[in-house]
Parts: sequence; C-alpha cells; structure tokens
Amino acid sequence: MHHHIVFGLLATLALSGCAATSYSHNGHVYPMGPHGYEHEGAVPMALSAAEQENARRIVTASLKDPSSATFGPRIVGGRSPDGFSTICGTVNAKNGFGGFNGMQPFKIINWEGTFRDDVDIGTGDTTILVLQMCERGGAKL
Repeated sequence: MHHHIVFGLLATLALSGCAATSYSHNGHVYPMGPHGYEHEGAVPMALSAAEQENARRIVTASLKDPSSATFGPRIVGGRSPDGFSTICGTVNAKNGFGGFNGMQPFKIINWEGTFRDDVDIGTGDTTILVLQMCERGGAKL
C-alpha cells in the first residue's frame, strides 16, 4: 500500500536531516517545510459533513477489506498558510490476516483542493508518527 512507502520516505528524511524543499508524487509537486508536508503555522479548521464523508470514502478505498471499516466519532481538519489541509480521524478495519487492529489514526493531505491518493494509517510503531503529523498539520486528535 501507498502508506507504507510514505512512512519509509518520511522516516528516511527525518532521520537523515535531509532538507528537501518539495515532494513529487504522480506528477504533482508539493512544497515541504521543516517537518515534511505538515507545515508550521497550521491551525484547526472546521470540516463540513461532505468533507468528512469524502475522508471516509478515501480511507475506506485504501483498506484491504473496505467493508469492514468502522470510523471513530471525530474527523478533524487543519490548514497551513501554504495551502495544505490535513484531515485526521480514527478507523478500525480488518488487516491482511482477517483480524481487527482496533481504532488506528489516519491522515490524509489535501493541497489546493486536491487530495493526494495515499492515506497514512498508523499501526504499531507508526501510530505515534501519524498522531504527530496530524498535530503538526493542525488536526490534533
């Protein structure tokens, strides 16, 4: 899945101290700040019911068993001054072995009205990373 690749990229950049200024994915170039694409100055933003439903749809489509998805009570958003929106919430769904992981945080990035086509879902060691990215993006759970 795409989220494993993104976590590897983010971990590599964070550990190496690399000062990348942009991130390219599927022909789109996204600017990056000191913490990746979760930029300084991000503030919470209200999400409409339609935006929350769109987030559920995007996360559900990324799962191994989409029909098993159950979402937590809150889906929150944040916006940074450079045009990024971060949308975060929690989801429980079946994993590749058919078992449930329990509620896990997820993060989606929207830049200038376009959602990236990958979803970051925290499982195990990556749970704290996803929560930190949500907070940096203004969408603290």
